[in-house]
Amino acid sequence: MAIKTQRLYYMARNMRTGLSDVTADVYKDGVSTPVDTDVNLSELDDTNTPGLYILELTDTALNGYGGVGTYVAHINSASRNAPATVKFEVLANDNDDLMVKLLAMEAKIDTLQAGQTAMQSDVTSIKATVEDSNSVLNDGNIGNANLKALIEQVISAVSSVQNNTRFVGVVPARMVVPATPATTNTYRVDIRLFDNEGNPEDPDTDQIQVSVANESGTDRTNLLQGYTSGPVNAIKDGVGIYYIDVNIADTSALEQLRFTFDYAETNDSVTVNQSHPRMSETVVEAEASGLALQATLLDVLTDTADMQPKTSTILNMVNDVTSGLPALKALIDIVDSVADANNAELTSASHGLSAIKAVVDAGATQVSVDAINTALTNDVKGAGFDNTTDSLKEISDRTYFGGQAI
Repeated sequence: MAIKTQRLYYMARNMRTGLSDVTADVYKDGVSTPVDTDVNLSELDDTNTPGLYILELTDTALNGYGGVGTYVAHINSASRNAPATVKFEVLANDNDDLMVKLLAMEAKIDTLQAGQTAMQSDVTSIKATVEDSNSVLNDGNIGNANLKALIEQVISAVSSVQNNTRFVGVVPARMVVPATPATTNTYRVDIRLFDNEGNPEDPDTDQIQVSVANESGTDRTNLLQGYTSGPVNAIKDGVGIYYIDVNIADTSALEQLRFTFDYAETNDSVTVNQSHPRMSETVVEAEASGLALQATLLDVLTDTADMQPKTSTILNMVNDVTSGLPALKALIDIVDSVADANNAELTSASHGLSAIKAVVDAGATQVSVDAINTALTNDVKGAGFDNTTDSLKEISDRTYFGGQAI
């Protein structure tokens, strides 16, 4: 298969024209040994594009290198050093290969046409099946229309008896019987009603009837404020917001109390009576205080048990032989003694800071300065140094460009 000719371009340093020593070393597929060395580049046009050199690698040369692959060329001028590197890909390109691919595509098209014929047969069969199904779906007795009517009837019936009202009644778990004679503790029972979307709503006639009985079924509705006889209507405090107060006197019995909340909710002309029980109990005042004290003591014991091992750990760390307070004091003593020794050295009359300053003040002579200056000048300038071309200012003002390959 044919390979296209590759052309590489190189811009010499400072666009220097007339160079005859621009060469390239060519490498292939990441191998460290070049497939060709010192391949000469020629200047493209010294008048219109001075300093631009070209290397033309023909298909014959590339096939000699090994043909298709990834190549890297290192280009430089021996007299005007400015190395550059360029990477290029060599790919196969042949009409015969294209023809092979076209023939393969044609064979696939023939296969698709055969498949299309088979699909047409299947579509005809599917069409017949669909037509049969449509006749069943449109049947007057079992068709979709009749089933839809039956489903709507069921939905209507379910909606008629469905009640989406949600009830919340908050009854205190314990109600304390006061120990002081002729006194009463009052507890409030909050009641909330919500629709199926979570919005507050009222029951029919805005009434929620509350009744109370003990564990034996004996009526205790008289404990509710507003009691005269029978259930007591809860007090409305807003849409879907009700409450009822419970009075526990010092003469109240110690027993379980069952609160029942009754109301009616009409939906699609169907009234559903709702009843929600909630439980509580009455306890003596000392028992309630004792329970609270017991919970507090348990918390204190838990905190104490948690603190004891931590305190022991802290004490062990403080007394640790290697990192505790005794070890730290020993290290401080060592540092203190070293600091005293250093201070003695710094203040020594023979070699302390004052003695060193005196030697420095008296030791620097002009001869030493001149000798240092001469040595620095020789090291910096070197042999053949020319102020007009080699000074830092001249080097800073130079312009370097070129040494690029594409």
